Amino acid sequence: MASHVPAAAGPARPPTVYFRDYSTDANNDVFGGNYTALLKPYITSIGVTPTHSPQECRTLAFDARSQGVPTAFLLQHNDDNKLHIYIQLNRVIPRMGMAATGWENRTFLCKGELRHNQHVMVEFEDSYWSLTAAVNTGEDATVDNALTADTDAQVLGPCNASDTGTVQRRARHTVVVPPAYVPLFLTTPLPPRQAWELVRAQIVADGRDAACEPLIDYLRLALTVVNKGDTESPISITPPTAPLPDNFLLDRRHSILQQDFPSLNTAFASIHQNQIASELHTLVTVTQNANTDANTRRLAAQNKTPTDLLGATGSITLQRYSHQNNINNVANVWILMANSKKRQRLNIWQWEVNCMKELLNELQLQFVVEASVVEVLKSLQWPMLTNDSVSTGFSA
Repeated sequence: MASHVPAAAGPARPPTVYFRDYSTDANNDVFGGNYTALLKPYITSIGVTPTHSPQECRTLAFDARSQGVPTAFLLQHNDDNKLHIYIQLNRVIPRMGMAATGWENRTFLCKGELRHNQHVMVEFEDSYWSLTAAVNTGEDATVDNALTADTDAQVLGPCNASDTGTVQRRARHTVVVPPAYVPLFLTTPLPPRQAWELVRAQIVADGRDAACEPLIDYLRLALTVVNKGDTESPISITPPTAPLPDNFLLDRRHSILQQDFPSLNTAFASIHQNQIASELHTLVTVTQNANTDANTRRLAAQNKTPTDLLGATGSITLQRYSHQNNINNVANVWILMANSKKRQRLNIWQWEVNCMKELLNELQLQFVVEASVVEVLKSLQWPMLTNDSVSTGFSA
């Protein structure tokens, strides 16, 4: 039965993808692990004018996508007091010569991890880059000691300026998350205590505490309350809302995902599948052709002519002895000889002699074919050199 490649049933199904895999791939970290410049716009030390205004922070974030820079931002929701991560910020800008879509000058992100290659899209407000007021917070050691002393504490404070081990801090309501730490926020939104103990500890272990100071300060403020009995920190905000997207917005967000995960492009996946099928078909065709050639050679080897046995000169001699113009018309015994192994030839001639004895009704004759007889027959040296040379020619 001939092999064949079944036709594809439809477009290839894309694989399941995750932001955590994208973020942990060092090839996607355009910063090479050095996050000082990335976090510089979020330095908001007390007594020092920030190097970047909220508008400048927003502009840098808006331009990141067009420059191939992956983005992730934190927000602390005031409804659950947890830190939520938002991925791949993109702002819709007016397009020259194109009709308005209704989404111009609005910013959208994916909330959290992908689920079955799908995401929750939310609108990111410009006000999220604004600064909080200055707040008294604990220094690193003070925060660590307080959490160790109270294993149930989920927030710290309020802190007074006169308290030992405290310092005034402020932050923006959002902060950019370096690629190395994005996966830590993707599994589930983190309570501020867990974020401090997990993320800040990892930053210190990586030796990036100086470069990531704005992120650490953000975690510090997320853990701090201003007034006794408060549950909300100074940076917590009302959660962003999800738009009711039309085809334009859905297609736009999906194209962004496809840029990060080319395998989600069904056309690309289909082309890839067809390429595989084509390669497989070529391989099968080559194999089939090789098998056909092998079969042809095998059949040719099994259908030899007396010329293959005797050579051209011997073939002409046999035709003359047999009074035939075509070598294929000589006695069938020569066809059998040509297609047999050497050890079978003695039996072939013996069978031929036996058949002839039966045909002539001379079964009583004793005629045993010996190897020497076969060799004389094959050599075609049948005539005697002279009438007296009984040791030559073919005689019985």
